Amino acid sequence: MKIIYTLTLSNGQRSYDIQVSSDQTPADTIKVLRENTSYLDALCIPIHMVNPDTGKEIDIEDTYEHQKIYSGAEIIIDA
Repeated sequence: MKIIYTLTLSNGQRSYDIQVSSDQTPADTIKVLRENTSYLDALCIPIHMVNPDTGKEIDIEDTYEHQKIYSGAEIIIDA
């Protein structure tokens, strides 16, 4: 299943609406974004992603579906 969520940089300078497969991992998403978006190139590793609705840190190696991240979610990424 496809989901669409908003990825927002913690500094608030950029937001991206992302469409991914629910069985994809955030790590795969970040890899593709780094390859295609120069601004995300500079992100530090490790990356910390947080769901602001729940306050829960997101495991970037686990699938969106397993973490119950659905369409309409917002995810904050430390930049």
